[in-house]
Amino acid sequence: MKKAHQLYSFNSYNALGHSNGGLVWTIYLEKMTQKSTSQMKNLITLGTPYNYLDSNANPYPNSSSLTETDMLRRMINKKGKIPHSLRMISIAGNYKNNGDGVVPLTSALSSSKIYNNVSSYNEKIFDGINTQHNQLTENEEIIEYVVHQLY
Repeated sequence: MKKAHQLYSFNSYNALGHSNGGLVWTIYLEKMTQKSTSQMKNLITLGTPYNYLDSNANPYPNSSSLTETDMLRRMINKKGKIPHSLRMISIAGNYKNNGDGVVPLTSALSSSKIYNNVSSYNEKIFDGINTQHNQLTENEEIIEYVVHQLY
């Protein structure tokens, strides 16, 4: 981000992360935001495994029985470093078996435990055949939703 800021000179930006890309943005926000010269305004994640991939640890719809992984606990413990002005949307696919075929719904929606202190947090679940993990970034309905949220 430092190099991008030097090249393009911007004060704010929006970010989109698919799968582990959402984890990368979360860790970036928790570690680098205070050092950054620009601020993330909006973050949208698609099918991000905040609580890893084990469906046994991520029972749906009973998220109260969620078994938090070490990774999720670490992110929850550092959530105070995430800018409170952030607007965050967590998108999950419901292709079959309460997930996108790779990431369980409750894992993707565990983002609520990390981003519950930001100015705006929303979740959106898309259902159907085109909501498989590898198709989330190509699904026209999801693309339209993301564009509408950002612009």
